[in-house]
Amino acid sequence: MRPRIGILFLLVFLASACATGGTGSGSDEPRRDRNRITAEELQSLGQFSAWDAIRRLRPIWMRPGGIRNSANPSGHYPHVFLDGSPYGDMEILRTIRVENVEEMRYVSPTDSTIRYGGEFQGGVILLPTRSQD
Repeated sequence: MRPRIGILFLLVFLASACATGGTGSGSDEPRRDRNRITAEELQSLGQFSAWDAIRRLRPIWMRPGGIRNSANPSGHYPHVFLDGSPYGDMEILRTIRVENVEEMRYVSPTDSTIRYGGEFQGGVILLPTRSQD
């Protein structure tokens, strides 16, 4: 009976280490949020367009349905929201400079349909702009 408890303990320990990123991964970099591009990540891309930044940092956002592609079998692409309002389709990202954007957030097709309505079945990319202090 004791060996089973030891094995169970070992399995629980390994599972928790994997779930928290474990130790000894060899990297001190913080884990990136797949649904968010932070100001720190954008800082080095100041001369790029939002299109180029997403292509470099989170290219999966540019696929139909973005991250949760199976939730979007119809092939809709994400829409862009600028400062909380609908702004255009993905092509509009080419006209927005990263230096003017605070961060970028991806909202899945399921969540965007619930939050913003049925016309946003491909998801939404939220772009709050930097305040002009």
